[in-house]
Amino acid sequence: MKAATLRDRLHEFEHSNWRSWGQLLQTAAGLTGSWVLTAAAMQVSLWLGALASLTIAVFLVRAFILFHDCGHGSFSSSRRANMLVGSLLGVLVFTPYSRWTRDHARHHATVGDLDRRGSGDVWMMTAEEFRAAPPRTKRRYRVYHHPAFIASIGPVLKFLFFERMSTGCAKRDPRIRREVHLTNLAILGYVAIMVVVMGPLNFVVAQLVALAAAGIPAVCLFYAQHYFEGTYWRRHAEWDYVEASLAGSSCIVLPRFLQWVTGNIGYHHIHHLAPRIPNYLLPKAQQACPDLRAGCTLTLRTVFSVPRTNLWDEATGRYVTFAEAECSRSA
Repeated sequence: MKAATLRDRLHEFEHSNWRSWGQLLQTAAGLTGSWVLTAAAMQVSLWLGALASLTIAVFLVRAFILFHDCGHGSFSSSRRANMLVGSLLGVLVFTPYSRWTRDHARHHATVGDLDRRGSGDVWMMTAEEFRAAPPRTKRRYRVYHHPAFIASIGPVLKFLFFERMSTGCAKRDPRIRREVHLTNLAILGYVAIMVVVMGPLNFVVAQLVALAAAGIPAVCLFYAQHYFEGTYWRRHAEWDYVEASLAGSSCIVLPRFLQWVTGNIGYHHIHHLAPRIPNYLLPKAQQACPDLRAGCTLTLRTVFSVPRTNLWDEATGRYVTFAEAECSRSA
């Protein structure tokens, strides 16, 4: 089917409505209630408080979905409203809005393009690049792609430290760089208030547990949405946006509760093809266009096999492990 036809069929879903604001109110109420519950549980036991903070993680994921919709202009038809809501949510999810939005837009525009990697996506090397890399780079890359790193400290470091830096487009744009600094100051203010209200230890434990419980699944989900067996990688001369959006994105079938928590982002092929569709209309868009199929359909169980996709081998058109890449060199 032609790209223009695909876009026309999805265009009717590219509008926001009152449900966006309802989701925002719901998320704000959920976060407030979760913090109140966690603070009360902390008075009984630190361990009970840590358990209660898992409810915060649920609404942090919801907050990030709305933050994400704001970045795509699918939360509201008003650019000012998207900027305001996105910037406020950025403080809660520890992510500068303008920089993330610009980098993420580039991710959408370049997904599956081997010649335009490196902005808003996962660090991915080809087998040939890995073999030619110095030992230090190889060690860093191995750690970065190790399942234990992806599913533990990696996402926590991302949201606590790496998002505080003026990287990506912020290096080139002073306005975005200032926004990164202002977001960091706002986060410091938020932390200071919460420390006063809850106490230093209670807040740090609750925030770290919530960040880990929200960030780890979110990063693993993002990884599985693009880095799966049979995905789409092409050099720019052969690259096509529609093909990359569909063949280079997976559809992840989640239980109903997790589908709600993650804002239907499992319909990632639809989202990549038409990013202005708000999260609550993605299932309807799929139902209206059943012939739009993702490059791969995953379940919660099969998602965990994805981190073995370490290096892209251009010669064979598939992912290979580190051992296979090294064997190719010796061969």
